Amino acid sequence: MDKEILAILGGMGPYASLEFTKKIYDLTPAKKDWEHIHIILDSDITIPSRTRYILYNEEDPTPYIIKAINRLEAVGAKAVVLPCNSVHYFYDRVIERINIPWLNMLQIISNEIKMSGYKKTLVLGGYVTVTKRLYDKYLQNTMYLNDNENKIVYQLIEAVKINDQVKVEQLAEQLIDLFDTYNIDSILFGCTELTISKKLNSYKRKAVFDSNELYAKYIVNYMKGKV
Repeated sequence: MDKEILAILGGMGPYASLEFTKKIYDLTPAKKDWEHIHIILDSDITIPSRTRYILYNEEDPTPYIIKAINRLEAVGAKAVVLPCNSVHYFYDRVIERINIPWLNMLQIISNEIKMSGYKKTLVLGGYVTVTKRLYDKYLQNTMYLNDNENKIVYQLIEAVKINDQVKVEQLAEQLIDLFDTYNIDSILFGCTELTISKKLNSYKRKAVFDSNELYAKYIVNYMKGKV
């Protein structure tokens, strides 16, 4: 697929989409502009909240996602990625009504964890990811924070969305204090906002899987025809 167009359907949230796009460029072995991947980033902030749909039965984001992907196909995209773990709750509903492949983030990350040999992974993520246990479809022996502890994660995600870096790092410190209380051998940052925290990114006491980085790395190889 080298030289073809990759679409990133972002906006969930906007800062995470920018960070993810940068990560793809950072991981691409390019010395010239034309050696990079041709990317269309659609930071579509009109897609309804995935969390509010689950919590309050508000507007279903599915038709918005389908419309956005088909729009990206119409301008030349040959594959689409959605750098948001929670939006994969709608994956099965969407793929039946699109023509280009949606590279499944959860499946890609889970395959990496399984190949690494780790068996007890603590999954951190947004409300939809953890309450619907989205990774359990692909991974066994996953573990999750309790309800009160998960609220720290939710608050951190919201702090990223409003670009409050001080609060992000304060909440990250609270999370790090919790990690040693769990009988785990690895941690999955299952939300693209989590990887924006410098403290979480520097955590080394357990094996860490960054969904953002692993997804980006796979996509680079995919677009270069290596997977």
